Amino acid sequence: MIRKISTYLLLFFILTNSIFASAGSKSHSAEMLSRGRYIPIAISDDFLVTAKTFSSLSSRSVDIYELYSGIDSMEKTAELNSPNPLSGDDFGFSMAIHKNYLLIGAPGSENGNGVVYLYRKTSSGDWIVVKTFENPNATTDPSQSQKFGYNVALNDKYIAISSPFFNDGTVFIYDFNPESENFNNARTIPFKEVDVRKLGDVEGCYAAGPEKFGFGVTMSFNNNKLLIGSLKEFVHLVEFKNGLTFGTNILSPEEEGQNDNLNIRFGQSVYVGDSSVYISALNDSNGQGKVYVYPYIDTNNKTDDNPWTNFYTIQPTDLIENSYFGYRFSELDNQLIISTFNQSNLYVFNKNELNNKFILSEVIDNNNYDNSHYFGRNVVLIDDALITDAYYADELVLYNNLSSNRQSFQNLSTKGPVLSINSKVECTGGTAGSYECKDIDLMAFMDKTEIGGGNTTSLNDIWGWTDPVTNKEYAIVGMSNGTSFVDVTSPDSPVYIGRLATHSSNSSWRDIKVYNNHAFIVSEAGGHGMQVFDLTILRTFNSSPITFSETAHYAEFGNAHNIFINEDTGFAYAIGTSTCGPGGLHIVDISTPTLPSKSACVSDPATGRSNTGYVHDVQCVVYNGPDSQYVGKEICFGSNETNVWIADLSTKSDDSSGAKTIGLGSYDDYYTHQGWLTEDHKYFIVNDELDEYNGGFGNTRTLIWNVEDLSNPTLQTTYTGPTPSIDHNNYVIGNYVYMSHYTSGLRILDISDINNPSEKAYFDVYPSNNNSSFDGTWSNYPYYNSGTVVVTGIDEGLYILNPTFDDTAPDAPTNISYEIPEDGTVSFNWTLSEDTSSQVRIYRSEEALFTPSSSNLIATVNYPISEFMDENLDTTKIYYYKLSSVNSDGEESQFSSEYQIQPVTFINAPPNIDTVSDVQINEDTNLGIQLTGVNYGADVNAQNVTVTAYAENTAIFPSLVVNNPSTGQFILDLSPSADSNGSSVVYVTVRDDGGTADGGIDSTRVSFNATILPVNDSPGSFTASGEYLFNAIDGSGAFLSNEYLFITPENQNDSLRFVWEESADVDGDTIEYRMIGYDDLEFLSMNTWTQDTSMAWALKDLVAQTDTVNVSEGSWSVISTDGQSFQQAISGSIGNLKIDGRALIPDMLELKQNYPNPFTTFTTLEYDVPSPQYVVLRVFNIKGQLVTTLVDEEQGAGYKSVVWDGTNDNGDTVSSGVYFCQMYTPANPNGGQFIKAIKMLRLR
Repeated sequence: MIRKISTYLLLFFILTNSIFASAGSKSHSAEMLSRGRYIPIAISDDFLVTAKTFSSLSSRSVDIYELYSGIDSMEKTAELNSPNPLSGDDFGFSMAIHKNYLLIGAPGSENGNGVVYLYRKTSSGDWIVVKTFENPNATTDPSQSQKFGYNVALNDKYIAISSPFFNDGTVFIYDFNPESENFNNARTIPFKEVDVRKLGDVEGCYAAGPEKFGFGVTMSFNNNKLLIGSLKEFVHLVEFKNGLTFGTNILSPEEEGQNDNLNIRFGQSVYVGDSSVYISALNDSNGQGKVYVYPYIDTNNKTDDNPWTNFYTIQPTDLIENSYFGYRFSELDNQLIISTFNQSNLYVFNKNELNNKFILSEVIDNNNYDNSHYFGRNVVLIDDALITDAYYADELVLYNNLSSNRQSFQNLSTKGPVLSINSKVECTGGTAGSYECKDIDLMAFMDKTEIGGGNTTSLNDIWGWTDPVTNKEYAIVGMSNGTSFVDVTSPDSPVYIGRLATHSSNSSWRDIKVYNNHAFIVSEAGGHGMQVFDLTILRTFNSSPITFSETAHYAEFGNAHNIFINEDTGFAYAIGTSTCGPGGLHIVDISTPTLPSKSACVSDPATGRSNTGYVHDVQCVVYNGPDSQYVGKEICFGSNETNVWIADLSTKSDDSSGAKTIGLGSYDDYYTHQGWLTEDHKYFIVNDELDEYNGGFGNTRTLIWNVEDLSNPTLQTTYTGPTPSIDHNNYVIGNYVYMSHYTSGLRILDISDINNPSEKAYFDVYPSNNNSSFDGTWSNYPYYNSGTVVVTGIDEGLYILNPTFDDTAPDAPTNISYEIPEDGTVSFNWTLSEDTSSQVRIYRSEEALFTPSSSNLIATVNYPISEFMDENLDTTKIYYYKLSSVNSDGEESQFSSEYQIQPVTFINAPPNIDTVSDVQINEDTNLGIQLTGVNYGADVNAQNVTVTAYAENTAIFPSLVVNNPSTGQFILDLSPSADSNGSSVVYVTVRDDGGTADGGIDSTRVSFNATILPVNDSPGSFTASGEYLFNAIDGSGAFLSNEYLFITPENQNDSLRFVWEESADVDGDTIEYRMIGYDDLEFLSMNTWTQDTSMAWALKDLVAQTDTVNVSEGSWSVISTDGQSFQQAISGSIGNLKIDGRALIPDMLELKQNYPNPFTTFTTLEYDVPSPQYVVLRVFNIKGQLVTTLVDEEQGAGYKSVVWDGTNDNGDTVSSGVYFCQMYTPANPNGGQFIKAIKMLRLR
């Protein structure tokens, strides 16, 4: 039987979360397009293949159905699991099928390098792996997630596999001949690589972080055409002809009136159909989406040298913003179906035989699913049937009889298992089950569906409460749909108590803190305010989960990003409310928790990305640190996007000037996200959320600020973690920082030696990968007396953990060094903490990797002695040493690293460092360069090495810093001066401590060229000064002292000047300005740009534009531009301006000419009424017939206006033509009647 399907192979692209999230921002939302939020489908004449819903906690499986006589008679005949199953390997992420061959991608395998498996169905009906395609460019660097296998395709001649994140993206094409290929000697070398960097001068290559090009994130193969899309408005077509390949670049179309800089995401979804090529612009029209259709063009009807300029577009009129129309396609015969990502509709098009264009014939929805299920993202046509999905319902939806009485006749479940854990899993040998760990046990895991969530729910913040009466411990879990409560008193048997629904709508951002047995909850959801919940109500739980109601509510702000509570003072600090500065601290008195009241608003406009004083997070304490003048005061430590902000908020009063600021700390321009003080108030431990994401640093960076002088915070040291994951929230207990690193889980940092912090323990709740992405854990709560730590997994659920490390053990010796003063002697030196240790033990063995014991203990050295000399050694042998410390209780620390030493002096060999490649970065950006191959060289004995760097052009790089984190990696922080560009040679020197005696060499230097590319800078910040009232008679004037302008007959000839300061531009560009009016003052908005720094209005003109019956109220601002970017004025003395023209009335009755005229939809008619009287305004057509009556009432004196919308009294739209508006007064108190008419022209 021959069955028609929409293409001989089905491959569907997956887009990363950077597609629908702007660079420099984050998205945790499960509704964002990350990791392929749809159900993968592949189909052939005989098989339907689908993958289970993705889980970061396990490898998923692939289901195979045989179609027999069609989809209404199909049967599941196989289920495939990955040959090498790993959590998050993304097995089934991409699939393609041709005859009895099935290609399955697993781009998450092998630390994101990716792998692809080719299966064949045997004569016995089994599917076996006949070939494995490994990543040709695999790397051991976990930060370089290449995703080989992101898309796959095959036909009877070729296999195509994309790797979109190797450099800027590469597609590998392999020969494939299933009829003759010997799979026992499978050739896995591609015959062609399509590397976007080799396709000409393609704009956008070589970007870092989230700005990567992503060539190959979407791919389609049909009719010997391989179409490859990207993240950067670029598409490439490979055509196969007679064994040869021909390439064509397809650029984003230039449409009239389209901003050249607007990213419409052209090419982030592509499809090769049977009659046309389809390329989506998913972000066109604010995310509505548009599809560009390129019909196949034969030589006879070719109209242009480049056929890819001949297209038409498809964009239905009912699309909503961010629906992303064009997400998926399927074409069969003369029918085309296009899906959206967010609108839950399928659009069906039929081909018009007259012009061969597709026109909309039907929109399919499915009332069995609500919007949260996201029906209809993926779509496939086959015969007279349709297959689509409902991703968050975990179902495929099958329709038959598509051409007649279409009906949904079958749903296929794609749900994977719920992986809850209700018993302790010990961390042994570096793992707890499938989770990597160190000294932390997994007590339990609760899936989000078990604690009040659903498939679409995501988790966010978490806090805890210990009942002072029962001593029960509860986790308060933030979720996108509300807040859940879990009893974790028995951590290996947690109990779900119930949930409190969100106050308004769902949101991925929710934050919680506790005070006086009440939880205070805020959210980014509009209109949410602050929920107050009495936690003692949790005591009423008996056995069934409870749906709780809020105890009180605070509504003086709507949305908030975070909340902090100072339990010592009873004040809550709501953050990011848009009510204070607009991003400052909204301070609430919660001393009586159920009666919260506003206390003050505080911000510092010198901070925040937009100079709004935006505070992203804060910690406020009653200060007890070394800066004596502030002891006993309430001091807040803010993470303000661009700065560490320290402010004295002992006095609660409104201030948006920065007057309460004590000190500011600044560093490179990424994103100061959150921080927590050490208990002695000397150090502030800060995480930066975007430095890893933007590719600025190889691994997680934690910034430790010295705040001993509150007026001058300085960066004490930087800790670099072992993975490239993004750090999010930090909390401090004693000498330990409990850190949430998104994809690498809970990390516990030992800061007992503040200059040399080290990782004490960890538990990776996201075993899929350690990428720099916003997946994995959001936050943790470590403050239970039991030592339990609760952790949220954003898309997974709640983890209950138990750290097992001994925090009473002494610290190991630090700063260990040795030297060989003479042959046969080794001398050691170290540093020891006086308050925790009294002895140092030295162990020695002649075997590597030995275990220290009493049998190899050679010496014990009492504090404060910090040196030891081991003498009379055999110079022909190699010895191995380890050191530890022992405190007065006899507890021994962890052992030091092992030192391999041959006790003989050598001529020092030079240290090693790999050559560093030339780099390019944009102006005002930073780059962390991982220096590789750094070691002490060919010497037998280990040496300490240091790395330094300097630039030839010190104007660009005044100083360079090389960070040496505990992982042993060296990171060169390439940070150019502000606003500088150009190039410089950078010299990097590695030096060991072996000296230069007898001709030894102790240093090696390499160099590379660093080019800083110029980037247009936004105009400088400037202030809108205010409103200057100018007296027309004597030329005097002054700024309005308040926000009220009273216009009278005496001053109506004066003028009001709206004044702003000049904006500077570091690039020297010409700056122009545009004034914008809001609300009743919208008429102030300028239609053109000007170089002037003021805008003057005659008061009588203001009156003509405002209301003489009511006071007109609004506000205004100014935007500056250099022609490329924009800057909004800082609101100096300006505010809400009120214009009162009620003292003015017209002198006579008057009807003015309408505007605009001619008009198409609306036109405005203004008229003057000098005294109270009855007024009638009517519209007539050219035949003198009444069309509509606009005004027919008694009116007071004043300047009036009315709008006609071009309809008659029945609401019908009138035709084009000439119309007349007549004004008359039936009973003019001045005698007679006033009658006047004007002519209007309507065009349609």
